[in-house]
Amino acid sequence: MDIREEFERNLRTLTEEIKQKANNAEDYEDKPVKKKTIMKKIEGVILDVVESVQKGKPLRLDVKNFRDWDNCTYADRLILKPDKEVTTCKVVFDSERSQRKYTIIVHLLSKIYQMLNQGLTSTRRELYYKDVELLQSQDIVDEAIKIICCLLNTPPWQLGVFGTSKGLVAGHLVLQTNTKDTIDCLSPGGVLIPQDVLSLKPVSKAKFILIVEKDATFQTLLDEKILDRYKLILITGKGFPDLNTRLLVRLLTNTLKIPVFMIADADPHGMEIMCVYRYGSLIGILKKLNSKAEIESVSSLAKNNLTNFYIEFKIAANQLI
Repeated sequence: MDIREEFERNLRTLTEEIKQKANNAEDYEDKPVKKKTIMKKIEGVILDVVESVQKGKPLRLDVKNFRDWDNCTYADRLILKPDKEVTTCKVVFDSERSQRKYTIIVHLLSKIYQMLNQGLTSTRRELYYKDVELLQSQDIVDEAIKIICCLLNTPPWQLGVFGTSKGLVAGHLVLQTNTKDTIDCLSPGGVLIPQDVLSLKPVSKAKFILIVEKDATFQTLLDEKILDRYKLILITGKGFPDLNTRLLVRLLTNTLKIPVFMIADADPHGMEIMCVYRYGSLIGILKKLNSKAEIESVSSLAKNNLTNFYIEFKIAANQLI
């Protein structure tokens, strides 16, 4: 059996295993939370603030500590444990520094409440530019959104808050938007991943998804006409993937039920990126390794080596998962 036949056989086997797992396994997806439920949670937080002010109590917010690994559990991906099983951290209103942090959280809660009430969405960048004087920096906004997500036990996309997309997607895929528009990902150079990923409906007959760590490798594969050789979907997060890129990968795998492969540098950073795609964003890696192998070293060996030999060989050997 030659490498091409082995490639096709392994791909068929993997696809069937994925479909079988999807049919039999428990659904670990984040269940959509009703808008009214989130708004009631915000109302509860604000009412507690008002009550504390009226009774002269210290103003504080008890929040799940999202930096504590003991607060996480594994069920096919990383998730936070229930409230009763986690350690918390406090945001208090008792010093100049914490006063600003507390004020920003309450301010953003009010903005999110208004957006939910009006059916609007916003990027974190847009939230920052609307109140630059108060918010001071984008990092402060990002940190506050993380705290709010833990406070409400709700992911940011269900709050209507999205990151600014930087990832690219190319290949045999059409994305249908909620306004009935279509995005054809066979466009030259790929297309920017849309902001509101979860509103998209993917349509594709691709056989597998290939994620590449770097934009340079993404463009090399397109230049080598990989989309003519394989019926695939090609994705890059341009390094560490933003939330929209990760959401698109999840949407495609859950909807299309096809294998996902990845090419990354064989170093701690590349392994961390791979784990973020696979398990979530709270993954730490084996950083004591003193060696690395970069993707470019493979593509530079011969013309079209990455597309015509390396990828096909790795899939045939089942080594790209």
